[in-house]
Amino acid sequence: MRAYMLEFTGAIFIYAAMVGLSVFLFTHYGYEGLWVSVLPVPATFLVAWAVLRNIRRMDEMQKQIMAESIGMAFVLTALITFNYGFLESAGFPRQSAFWVWGIMGLSWAVSQVIVMRRYR
Repeated sequence: MRAYMLEFTGAIFIYAAMVGLSVFLFTHYGYEGLWVSVLPVPATFLVAWAVLRNIRRMDEMQKQIMAESIGMAFVLTALITFNYGFLESAGFPRQSAFWVWGIMGLSWAVSQVIVMRRYR
């Protein structure tokens, strides 16, 4: 778990730094365009790498809990985002795709708690 925390924290730190740099370049220098917008993207792959390495290090029970919670989070995220699409056609404001990760992350956290309670 210590290796994961180091890898994940490092990747998040790099991601935050790239987001900050991207915002800084845009607000202070007016740089716009694709390269400024995608500056944080490589760091997202570092985060994914850290998470996947952590999953590979887990024992079978931890992997089972993780698989169930990710599956549950997938279903919850799909239901929420899909059904919100219907609300948009009824006049609700359009949402940015960035909200999907927030919903997915929250769904994953809630799912982890539910699944872990089941295995106590």
